Amino acid sequence: MIKDRVWAFIVVVLLVSWIVQYLFFSGMLPGKYMTLYMFVPALLAFIFFLFGKDPWKKQAALFTRRTDPWSWAFALIYPLFFYLIVIAAAFATGLGRFNPGTLAIIFNWQFLASFAAMVLIMAPIVFGEEYGWRGYLMPALSDKHGKIWAAAITGLVWGLWHIPSYYLTYSQAGLGDPVLLTVMGVVSVAVGAFPYAYLFYLNGNLLPCVLLHAVYDKAAGVVFFGPSGATGPTEGAAGLLTIHWPYAVGIMIAVGMVMAVLFSLKLNKLGRA
Repeated sequence: MIKDRVWAFIVVVLLVSWIVQYLFFSGMLPGKYMTLYMFVPALLAFIFFLFGKDPWKKQAALFTRRTDPWSWAFALIYPLFFYLIVIAAAFATGLGRFNPGTLAIIFNWQFLASFAAMVLIMAPIVFGEEYGWRGYLMPALSDKHGKIWAAAITGLVWGLWHIPSYYLTYSQAGLGDPVLLTVMGVVSVAVGAFPYAYLFYLNGNLLPCVLLHAVYDKAAGVVFFGPSGATGPTEGAAGLLTIHWPYAVGIMIAVGMVMAVLFSLKLNKLGRA
């Protein structure tokens, strides 16, 4: 019965999300409400929770289980660690150029304060995804398939969930072949799910995953691959790395695959995998 609900959730969340994303990213719905599409997984997860056993207890546990300092430190540090490896790989392969001048902008208290504010603003938005993926889908899958397969399947669903937004964004941005970039984006998200799984299974509390997601997204957008020519701390840094976007995604996939293997080993040590 649990298995049937889980796979029903996957089908429903993808179909509904794809429709909603298409409506927003094609311009059929007002762009000012675009962030609402990120709450579709949470809304559907809440509904599916209600059909399970002890729905209120399970949902409350996602936010009340005791955490430890390492969980919060990991949420803050891992995205920066990941992107630094990407920068090193891009520099070593000659595919990207490191911009040392950006360091002066980043290590400025005004920028750091604005970055912290951006993360706090981003956290409620990415909560919509985390509640669906790590809050409902992954724990339900692990009951039947174990932690590693649960992380892998959740990552794949999470990646597929982005298809309309990726494709329509790339089609309009002119960064390269939108089909290829969409496929690469899906793979990058899928392999990137394993650190999130590790963090969640440390104590079963969803909030550190929300913080990790917010830091990961904002660090990419305003620190590591930020818009060139930004003029102020609230607009983001110029970007530590200058690189053709398809190369950046390719490197992130490669680094993400290595991390997926390493965190799979860690999941093995956390219990039934």
